[in-house]
Amino acid sequence: MAIARLGPLDDILRLRDSLSMMLDDRFTPLLEGRAYPVDVFETAEYFHIEVVLPGAKLEDIHVTATSSRVVIQASIRETPKTTKGSYLRQERTYGEVTRVLELPTDIQPEKVVSLYEHGVLVLNAPKSDTAKPHQVTIQIKETS
Repeated sequence: MAIARLGPLDDILRLRDSLSMMLDDRFTPLLEGRAYPVDVFETAEYFHIEVVLPGAKLEDIHVTATSSRVVIQASIRETPKTTKGSYLRQERTYGEVTRVLELPTDIQPEKVVSLYEHGVLVLNAPKSDTAKPHQVTIQIKETS
């Protein structure tokens, strides 16, 4: 068994890689404290996206799509504060939030369907025909 010798920068490079994974794009909005949970589920035919937007009104939600990305923008308005008493804890966030979802394959943006119910925005984004897996039967010829 050979012993691998580590260079003086190996620990620093491992730390950099660990931090890079921790601060990946999917965690950045959560670290900023102004994001809402997003679930993205993929099938062979489409991407199913669910975004939890508690307290958002339908008219304050805007969704745009391109062939490879879905952008969700919402405005959560703060409820009037009570004049009696004081908060012991206030964890809800208010204001503008934008989520940009980069999809691994192209979609058909003009065919994205959405539904907003009980504070959850649901999007179904069909994959483009070139992104859908397809199978071709190959004819085998016999040599003479």
